[in-house]
Amino acid sequence: MFVTQVVSDRRPIFANRAALDLLLSTLRTVKSLHPFRMNAYVFLPDHFHLLIRPISPESVVTVMHSLKPAFTRAYRKLAYADSQDAVWQERF
Repeated sequence: MFVTQVVSDRRPIFANRAALDLLLSTLRTVKSLHPFRMNAYVFLPDHFHLLIRPISPESVVTVMHSLKPAFTRAYRKLAYADSQDAVWQERF
């Protein structure tokens, strides 16, 4: 499954190395909870693309519904962002 996830208002948060490292770390954690095969990926300043295949009964929706809130919580702590600010566009 090909997934694209865009940052709200296309803010270039992944231009910041700490935010990119946090995304990668969160992705590894989610992969351990909801196993999937990572076939390809691209990380750009304001969005990312994943080509993944879930293993077992896991679905791409489950993976993304785990990844987005986990990253958001950690990112808000890292960036001291207002809890009202949206990090992601609504859909992936």
